[in-house]
Amino acid sequence: MQKIVLWSCIGLSALILVAAYSLRGGSEATPEGHSEAVPERVAAQPTPRRVSAVPPRRTPAPKPEQSPAAAAEDDAIVMAFLGALQQASALAHHRKIADERIEELRKESLEESFVRLQDDQSYIPEGLLSGTMNPKMDLQRMFSNRGFLKVFQEFKALPREEALEKLNEFWERAVGEYEASTEISLLLHDLVADPTKQEQYEELVRVYRSHPRRSNSSVKCAFYAPMLLAAFLGENALLASMIDEAKHVTDTAIDRLGQSDTVPLYVKNTILPENSDGMHPTFSLEENALLSILIYASERSGVDLSEAGIPFDDLEHVVIPLFPWDAEWTHYDYPVHRGGGRLDPNDADELFTVYSFPRYFRAGERFFDEQERKAIIDAVKDVLSR
Repeated sequence: MQKIVLWSCIGLSALILVAAYSLRGGSEATPEGHSEAVPERVAAQPTPRRVSAVPPRRTPAPKPEQSPAAAAEDDAIVMAFLGALQQASALAHHRKIADERIEELRKESLEESFVRLQDDQSYIPEGLLSGTMNPKMDLQRMFSNRGFLKVFQEFKALPREEALEKLNEFWERAVGEYEASTEISLLLHDLVADPTKQEQYEELVRVYRSHPRRSNSSVKCAFYAPMLLAAFLGENALLASMIDEAKHVTDTAIDRLGQSDTVPLYVKNTILPENSDGMHPTFSLEENALLSILIYASERSGVDLSEAGIPFDDLEHVVIPLFPWDAEWTHYDYPVHRGGGRLDPNDADELFTVYSFPRYFRAGERFFDEQERKAIIDAVKDVLSR
């Protein structure tokens, strides 16, 4: 009996070993009809990995052709999305610029903001170089500067006596800068034919125009600002004397150009007053600005200008809303003209009407030559200064 049990155990163990061997490496089992002997070099090689079969790639079924109308609709949706994305990007970019500008102005005194009116850079962020607009008239360029809005609005809040004192200070500074800017323009014309004046020109630039971003255009804006402040205060006689002084500086410079032997003839023919259709020097004051400021002064002081004979029906005009300098958007901000910034005229600090003489000959419209424009301005100035 014990022998039977023993042989049973031995047989069961053998079966277990055979089964384990089969499960561990069935692929190593000797195929039928082959020798069980395995060469050493083959036995030493690792068991190769089994590579699963890759199913064949199926070609996607063709999509039904899209109709032209549906394709156009899809294109319109994509373009609208890209346009909205671009607008949002421009809006965020300009919002950042405006916030930085407002923060700069908060830190400036009234005097510092006035001095910076002569800085070209202060006219750029508000939209002038945004590709959407570029005001041609001097007053509109000035109104586009938040720095001017700050000067104008803070000045209006001053007590009258203090305002008059500030006004005189601003005017003296503006005249000095305007004269220096005009002299530099004259020397630039002289340098065309007389290089020996280069040293004189560089010295003038060093003394009077140490700021590299100053130009005739921005200097003129700083020149108009005190005139507008005088108009606001109703100082009509002072305003008239300011205009006379400004015209004296300009006329003297133009006379020098006409008498100079170094200025080429083609330059003289372009800028001298006899050529009413010509281009004036960049330092010349604009009649549109002077007329608009004079009319504003008459409205502020209640002076009747009917005696001046202003041909209002023949003039062009545009109403400019002057928003607070620290408002989210102003009239000249880039997003306002791209639909991203909304303005309510009721939020404006003031509405200012800019008058202008027609710039071109048009059928059925009256054209004013230079002498007519000057005569109208002189007539308005005389009525105001009485």
